[in-house]
Amino acid sequence: IAGNGVHRIAAWTIINEDGYHANDTSAVDFDLILLNDVVASLDVVEDFESGVFPPEDWFPLNEDGSFTWEPAQATQIDGSVGSMMSVDNNSYASAANELLEDLMYTFPVDLTGAPDDVGLSFDVAYTQYESGASLFSDGLRIELSTDCGLSFPIVIYDKFGDELNSVPNMAGQFSPSSPSDWRHEEIDLADYI
Repeated sequence: IAGNGVHRIAAWTIINEDGYHANDTSAVDFDLILLNDVVASLDVVEDFESGVFPPEDWFPLNEDGSFTWEPAQATQIDGSVGSMMSVDNNSYASAANELLEDLMYTFPVDLTGAPDDVGLSFDVAYTQYESGASLFSDGLRIELSTDCGLSFPIVIYDKFGDELNSVPNMAGQFSPSSPSDWRHEEIDLADYI
């Protein structure tokens, strides 16, 4: 396997007496994420200013091979112009793309021994796209794994449409141009220590 991404594994049988070989093969696609044995301790900060995207040991999963997470420059919550991570959702143009998810995996963070006030904080800027009587919405969900990434059963953040909006709906391409376009979010992680 060459590295991160979607891979296919196939297995088959060879039985000389089997006259019908069409049912002898089984295949499954799987997502592989190699994290170089990275497990971070607390106080992880990612400001997307390193010039490397995705950041080291972060991995985007883009199953449709189309638009996905990418670096961008915009006015930040502190008023400076800097880097951010975004998805060009306006470029998803057809109804077939309405329910697509573009994932971003980070390296594992070990919360063992963390203080009771441990949390996750981030800044978000978003608006729904409005075109005549049509309103196009997106969502942002953050999931937590307690089994080193085998599954992500715990949803710690899930906002969609109006709830995700940090500015009023608009027509046209949106890019944060003012500190007021952003909202700061904080998620308490004490229940997961």
